[in-house]
Amino acid sequence: MASRKELTITDKFVLKVIRPLKNVLKDLVRYWTGRVGIAILIFLIATSIYAVLALPAGFIARWENAAYWDENPQWAPPTWISAFGIPVAESSIISKSRPDEPLVLESGRFVVKYTATYRLEQPAFPQDLVLKLFGIKVVNVSGVVYVPHIAMFVKRPDGSVIQMFESDVTLGGNETVEYIATRDLKPDIFDLWRISSSLATYYNFSIPLEIVGNNVTLQKIGESIIISKIRDEVRLKRSSFIFGLPVVDVGKKDQTTQLNSITSSLNSLIEKIDVTNEQVADIKQRLVDVKNLIDSLRDENKTLTDYLAALEKAKANLTLIWKVAFADLLLPPEQLDMLNSIIKDVSKYIEQLYTTDAFYNIRIASTPLTGKYEFTLEISYTAKDELREIVSSPADEVRIIVKGNVYGFSGTDDLGRDLTQVLLYGTPIALAIGLTTAIITTFIGVFAGIASGYYGGIIDEIIQRIADIIGNIPTLPILIILAQIAQTQYAQYGTEVKALMTILTIIGVLIVFGWGGLAITVRAMTLSIKEEPYIDAARALGASNSRIIFKHIFPQVAMYASASLVASVPGAILSEAGLSVLGIRHGWPTWGAILSRARDTGRYDIWWWIVPPGIMLSITSLAFILLGLAIEKIVEPRLRTL
Repeated sequence: MASRKELTITDKFVLKVIRPLKNVLKDLVRYWTGRVGIAILIFLIATSIYAVLALPAGFIARWENAAYWDENPQWAPPTWISAFGIPVAESSIISKSRPDEPLVLESGRFVVKYTATYRLEQPAFPQDLVLKLFGIKVVNVSGVVYVPHIAMFVKRPDGSVIQMFESDVTLGGNETVEYIATRDLKPDIFDLWRISSSLATYYNFSIPLEIVGNNVTLQKIGESIIISKIRDEVRLKRSSFIFGLPVVDVGKKDQTTQLNSITSSLNSLIEKIDVTNEQVADIKQRLVDVKNLIDSLRDENKTLTDYLAALEKAKANLTLIWKVAFADLLLPPEQLDMLNSIIKDVSKYIEQLYTTDAFYNIRIASTPLTGKYEFTLEISYTAKDELREIVSSPADEVRIIVKGNVYGFSGTDDLGRDLTQVLLYGTPIALAIGLTTAIITTFIGVFAGIASGYYGGIIDEIIQRIADIIGNIPTLPILIILAQIAQTQYAQYGTEVKALMTILTIIGVLIVFGWGGLAITVRAMTLSIKEEPYIDAARALGASNSRIIFKHIFPQVAMYASASLVASVPGAILSEAGLSVLGIRHGWPTWGAILSRARDTGRYDIWWWIVPPGIMLSITSLAFILLGLAIEKIVEPRLRTL
């Protein structure tokens, strides 16, 4: 009789693992829920593999490092919103390791120039302009320190050239310098007055003659007021004026309040004057004439020149009246004080009209200016022959960064972090948390239930009472408390250790409190199975308890255990996300971390912070729910007709 061929390890693996797995997959794909669930799961696994391979090393450590993301725009929506007709400004980073123009001698200084071009294609404002100089050289030759002088210019699509700033770099040498357009640095390097003056001069902004009149002095003062107003707007919205077309609209302010105040005081004084002689009557009439003169200023067609001329005349008349009344004692002291107060009010009003925008209603705005922008950075040193070679390349790297108003596929958060990277990296972390928790919980629950049902007695009593206890303890409060303790206890060991231990604590709590329900159900199934005749036959043939459990009982509860496993994965993933939203953050970039940051800032209007991680959580949960539904139909044939 020929000896039976011994199976190899590969053959055993195929028989015990591959073939049953193929059979399960065949059963799953018979149902649309199984097909869709498998497709989503394949997508999630592929995304996880891509994330692990594609994302840069040390990404977890960089996630909380704001400096790593500072070249990205903040609060930027995804780039694809342009497909819906929303104008966008793309981001651009221009890096230069060598000057674009060789060193030249200009006005007694060595000068090198770096140039960069940015094209604004759509009518939208870029978010920011950043200049970074790495390894800028502050040269010390024979005890004499030569510091670089930096100036930056932009040539705009309309042909205007604006010098944005110039400054000496007073550092120790070979250091990094950073200039950010929208941020007030100390000192504030951007020359706001020069930018404002350049815009006002180029576009010939001035007060219209029909408003200011023909007084040259007032016209010059009006131009200065416009420049000051533009400067205030530039300070608040620098990027909008660097990349925008300024629009100035000048109108007249309503002067009714000021005029009413003066005429009311005059009326009050006039009513109090008792006419005792012709001189007092003359004073009263003169005051009435002044009041009528001021009332005439309510004519909307009067220019500021006419307005001030009338006020100056009124002031002169009031001053003369006061002198006559005071010299001849024609009015009592309290009325003289009232007249003097009116003169002061008129004088103050005149001064305001001369020196402020009290007469002008100036509205300044900026619309995006599309086209090509040419940035030129000049770095210069005192012309000394011994410096020529040293300063021919004065910086290790020059980076001119234009931050657009959109970024990437999923946008950015308040620190400029690329949310696409977080969505990618969150996938393997979510699957790892969900599958680890579900597999261990299912393993414990299945074998605790089998042991409880098969052996009975004291073993059954212990397992069932433990299952009852953990089933009645609220998991969420314990989860929050223990996760918070883990954060505190492991904070001293660094960010990565704290994050890992917090995650392990969350997984541990979910496992400890998650197996009880499955154990109770499996126990009931085991009690039914062990009474079957074939179990008695196996015992009669001398089969051990372990063989009966693994050969006859476990295979019959395996499919139910699989359904329980896939159903518990979403719960673990959502628990981690929920803790993050509640403020129990481990520090790893996960979907819950994105939602938590949105909650912290209160920016629920930033939809790309909330919708994408919500979708990822939803489709991950959906994948396992659909698989669970398919497995249920396989386990329970009566469900196949539903």
